[in-house]
Amino acid sequence: MKYASCICLAGVGEGSDVAACVVAVNPTAKKIMNDVKSTGSNRILLTEELYISLPSI
Repeated sequence: MKYASCICLAGVGEGSDVAACVVAVNPTAKKIMNDVKSTGSNRILLTEELYISLPSI
């Protein structure tokens, strides 16, 4: 299981909000985030390929 450290400054789960607010730190996560930005399919890509750890802010 791969994890990415990330910081979210906005609500998660609506369209491209995740791509806009998540800062991922490993290459796999960065590639997935690029895919998210281009497709808007954040839920499918993130849940199937990577667990994102969102700290409480």
